[in-house]
Amino acid sequence: MSDWLVGRPLPTAGLRLLTFPHAGGGASAFARWQSIAGAGAEVLRVQYPGRENLLDEEPLPCLDRLADRITDAVRAIRDGRPLALFGHSMGALVAAEVAHRLQNDGCGADLLVASGSLAPQVRAVQGSDPRGLSDQALLQELYDLGGTHVGVLADEELRELVLPVARADLTAVFTYRYRHRTRLSCPITAWAGRDDADLDASDIERWREITTGEFRVNLAPGGHFFLWEAGRDILTDLTRSIEHAKV
Repeated sequence: MSDWLVGRPLPTAGLRLLTFPHAGGGASAFARWQSIAGAGAEVLRVQYPGRENLLDEEPLPCLDRLADRITDAVRAIRDGRPLALFGHSMGALVAAEVAHRLQNDGCGADLLVASGSLAPQVRAVQGSDPRGLSDQALLQELYDLGGTHVGVLADEELRELVLPVARADLTAVFTYRYRHRTRLSCPITAWAGRDDADLDASDIERWREITTGEFRVNLAPGGHFFLWEAGRDILTDLTRSIEHAKV
């Protein structure tokens, strides 16, 4: 299995779930999800380059190139089991692009769960180009986003590891442009925190425009990173959605 996919294969599990982390995050963000999911689901955590077990690889500042590499890794392990993709924030955009590529291969995902993200076709370029930000300005942006532990940002050695990765990820999001194409056929569930000031309900609803399948929105208590507390609810809902689709 590719180093881009982290987790323990469970051949007897009835469902395979791929998790896609937020900008600046790594596969470890979902380290607890396998224990929450239990033996019924195989949780494979997507790892972007430049961090954790891929520390020696250069970060990729291009979302389409990330999606291409991840799709290659998924193709190599695709089997007949239902496949769900869960992505948070930047990860939702990467997961959607992987879903399109898999569908073009004729082995599409069975469910896309988009968390904490505007629909890809309505994402307007906002803020400053991360490629031109000073380290201090980039550090402030990470503080504002809230996805990186304050202790990490306060440690000089850890900052030297985190900042290049964060700059590449934020550049990937900043330069990303959605390409209109044949809509996905899999269901999409959009999750968001009720107190996420960066997400407008009408824009979350527009995820329905990229699928011909069933579409639902779930709101959870909390802000942009509500999923740290809502993991069990997300996994329960995801499993039910797959079972519903199989009926």
